[in-house]
Amino acid sequence: MINGDLNAFLDKLFLLEELEVEFRGRQYLIQGWSWRREDPIDGTHIEMFRIDDDGSSDYAFKMDGKSNSECANAFLEAQIWDGMTFREAEAEIEWLA
Repeated sequence: MINGDLNAFLDKLFLLEELEVEFRGRQYLIQGWSWRREDPIDGTHIEMFRIDDDGSSDYAFKMDGKSNSECANAFLEAQIWDGMTFREAEAEIEWLA
């Protein structure tokens, strides 16, 4: 991971905190949340989308799950980094914020 501590990044990912990264010249926002209250089923959501200079966005990953861990682990295993998983692409990923 460029410009950041991998363990700190993963901690924030599993807490579904907002993260900004750059990979091969493209910037992405990763975010997630949980819902409970009046919903009949507890759940968690995580998503990553590309943020372009023109303000448009394009989803690279979206998932609803039953827990933060389920969503974060699925994100880490998804081949969304030019056909690679997070672990395979991690050396090229720059943590922006």
